[in-house]
Formats: sequence, C-alpha cells, structure tokens
Amino acid sequence: MHRRRTPYFLLPCLLALGGCTAPQDAPPPPGRDAGVVAGQALYRERIAPPPGARLRVQLIDATRADAPEAVLLEHEQDAGDGPPFAFSLPYAAEQARERLALHAELHDGEGNLWFVTPSRVPYAPAEGRPVELVMAFAGGEPTAGGPDGAPLAGPWEDARARGVVVRALGQEPGWVADVGEGGAPRLALQLDYGTRQLDVPAAEVARDGAVTTYRGTAGDTSVVLRIVEAACEDVMSGEPFPARAELEVEGRQLAGCARRLAP
Repeated sequence: MHRRRTPYFLLPCLLALGGCTAPQDAPPPPGRDAGVVAGQALYRERIAPPPGARLRVQLIDATRADAPEAVLLEHEQDAGDGPPFAFSLPYAAEQARERLALHAELHDGEGNLWFVTPSRVPYAPAEGRPVELVMAFAGGEPTAGGPDGAPLAGPWEDARARGVVVRALGQEPGWVADVGEGGAPRLALQLDYGTRQLDVPAAEVARDGAVTTYRGTAGDTSVVLRIVEAACEDVMSGEPFPARAELEVEGRQLAGCARRLAP
C-alpha cells in the first residue's frame, strides 16, 4: 500500500497537537535568483568632487513614466575620492523587468545637484556586462560671479581659470564648447557626453548685433558656434543662462545655453 508522506511544514503543528495551514505564496529565500547591476559612474570635467559628495544610482522600470513608483531600487554611497565611482546594485528576481534603465546623480554635502546622467541609460540584465554611467554638469553651489553678475560654480570657475571666455553647453546628447581668448580664439568641443573631443586651433569671429559666430575647422570637420544674447534655460537642470547657443558640427544642429566668463 502506498503511504502518503506528511508535508514537512505540517510536522511542527501535528507534534504540538495543534492546527495550522500550509503557507501561501511564501517569499523566496533572500538572494534567490537575484541579479547585480555593477559598473561605474563618472564625469569628464577635470575637477574634484564637491565637499561631502554623494553618488546616488537608481534602477528604473523603463516602461513607466517619471513617477516615484518607477524607481525599483536606489543606492547611495560616498563619492569623495573622485571619478570613476564603482558601484554595485543587487536586485531580486521579482524586480527584473523587460525594460530596465539606470540613472545617476552626484550631490554635494548640502544636497545640491552637481552632476547627473542627462537621460536614462538602458540596462539589459541578460548581457551581464558592467555599465558606465557618464554624468553631465548640472549646477552646484555658487562660488564666484561672472562678468554678467551670474554665479559660477565648479566647472565654470575651472574653465575661467583656464582662460575660457565663453562656455556653451547642451543636452541630449550632452556637449560642451569652450571659447578661448583673442581675436582668433581656440574652440574646444566635447561631444556625445564627453566621449569625443574636437579642437579648432583658431576660429574666425563675426558679430552681428546680438549674435556672435565662431567658425573654423577641426581637421576635416567644419564647426560653427553661434552665441545669441537672449535668455535661455537648461533643459535638464532648469538653470537660467543669459545666452542661447547653436552648434553645427558633423551635419548636426545642436542647441544649448551659454555664458560669458570673462569680459
């Protein structure tokens, strides 16, 4: 005769001559079928992190809009040693999604946002590769004023110290253009979130009312930067600027904002 075995989870109840019911939907043991997002976050500005710097990395459900519930996990760590910042973000199986994304922010000790990933970075758990999150400058605590009276912070002050007269930047994709001193200034470009650089040794300068145009070549690449004296707001940080910027390079038309750093 076949004897039915008593389920193990009922034994304590029977031995105690009491009653109990089988567990329903018991949670899996911690760490079962879990994954780990590992990689590094960095920024390409040549400055030290602000005092008390903290890095925050979020794992996001990319199928949702920018709502609080879209954030599946959040990790925060000290970022005082400077980039790159290595991070590791474990997640449970039930937090896996068909489409995941990552977001990173760097704040100072007062909570001011200094660097941020300009857009969500897609993440595919199946690939199992380390990720790199490149952050763009977003603001920070004011330290000194420019010629227009606007506060400068971090990378802006650093650029002025290097002789940059005008700095322009844009988002999606992130880019920065630094204009040097003189009648034929150097024009240094960082494109695609700082992954590529172009250098125009001596740009031609033309002024027409409120528009100043810098034109030149970086090797075989034509570059045109226009600075328009009109109010502008950064699309990512909302920071106000006194001028708009229009960059033409490699057949692309890129828009952004600009500020004069020296008279």
